[in-house]
Amino acid sequence: FDTRPENEQTKMGYEGAAKATMICTTLLWGKIFVTLAIQGFKRFAAGTRPPEDSGYNKGAQSYGMTQGAVSEEAKEADIRWGRIVQNDTENIPFGLVALWGALAFADNYDAHIAFTVFWTAARFLHTILYANKISLIRGILFIMSHVAIFGALINGCVGVYDRFD
Repeated sequence: FDTRPENEQTKMGYEGAAKATMICTTLLWGKIFVTLAIQGFKRFAAGTRPPEDSGYNKGAQSYGMTQGAVSEEAKEADIRWGRIVQNDTENIPFGLVALWGALAFADNYDAHIAFTVFWTAARFLHTILYANKISLIRGILFIMSHVAIFGALINGCVGVYDRFD
């Protein structure tokens, strides 16, 4: 069961789409790593890390269960970054599975690249907008990123039916 393209022009399109998908996957892994690190620092500032982590910085840690000198701003930032991480973990893995699956059978490799790059950029911008409290554009990007994934999946469905028809 081989899904690789047969002619040279299609092979070049597949290679470009595979490279774009791999680069975007790598960028998103880096994004998640940085986002998790920022969330960790925000948790320290809010005192919501486990108590055993108290030795890593100046503030006491208690999962946020004790009332202390933690500002409302620090608490809000902790919750905000927790939600950013949660949104990433809810969307990025499924999006990547969809993109890699769609790549295997894509009908149009240029369209696959466009959907992949747009979705990746939307995920980065979603985080930036969420961190900066910009709601409307963030919501639009969230919807558009799902449209991009759906477009890639349709492209894969067309390709699989063309290939096995």
